[in-house]
Amino acid sequence: MTMAPIMTPATGVYLEAAKPFKGLLGSVYMSNDLIFDNKTYKFVGIFHSLLGKSLKKFLVVNEHGEVVKDKDLSWKCLRVYEFFVVVHSSEGLLTHLSEPEMDYLKGLAPHIDGLFEAVREKVNERVQAEFKKFKVFFTHIVETDLIMHEYAKKILPQYKSYTIGKPFNYFDDFSVFHKEYIDFFEQNCQRSIWLLEYALPRSVVNTIFTRNENLKFLNAQQMEAAKNLVDFLRGCDKAEEDLVYTVPSFKNFEQAILYLTEISGDFSIVNTDKSFNKWAV
Repeated sequence: MTMAPIMTPATGVYLEAAKPFKGLLGSVYMSNDLIFDNKTYKFVGIFHSLLGKSLKKFLVVNEHGEVVKDKDLSWKCLRVYEFFVVVHSSEGLLTHLSEPEMDYLKGLAPHIDGLFEAVREKVNERVQAEFKKFKVFFTHIVETDLIMHEYAKKILPQYKSYTIGKPFNYFDDFSVFHKEYIDFFEQNCQRSIWLLEYALPRSVVNTIFTRNENLKFLNAQQMEAAKNLVDFLRGCDKAEEDLVYTVPSFKNFEQAILYLTEISGDFSIVNTDKSFNKWAV
């Protein structure tokens, strides 16, 4: 598992506090300042030196170097750590969806009907039925991507400020950032479900608009729209391929959809509960 990006090599009182728990092969890292009720703490993690950056043990230390024995406070600090592990896994998607050119889907939307009409007489009824399904899918994706685009533009700068050490208040900064990311994450889960549910219509549309014999029926404006549509479909295919790595033990679309439905929500609580047995105190 990747280490949360809010961690840096521990120094000073935080390193000293971790030494009794470190062992011979552990490496010690500390988080940004975590502020609870105007008091400052750091999440201190002990990681396997020889096994990547998997968390081995953790403790919470105040600014005086004292190890915190409050279970609730320690759980909350671990929750921050686990949350940022997951946000880090979305960094590429956040970067992609925050880019200005994401608006191109909105510009492509008015051309879909014209593209399908241009080739309507050249395809059979089964293909036309898939066209109708694709239009439903495309409408869902355009709406969702625009929502995620707006979230990404807000979330990414905040995320980057935390990765360079910005302190945050658990009951203020974290709660706001957490809610925005969870909303973004839920939208992405639904987006992924639609990719799987509408895999056949996507494949049919891609096939039709990559065949030269169909492209000759398009005018210059439609040719450009068809190119953008195919580029969009390639992106969908890549996103579907990535689900193999996102969904544990990917077996089939039904299993993947069930998994995506189950994790859509406040997953950080589940992850934190699972990892709390690593509390060193």
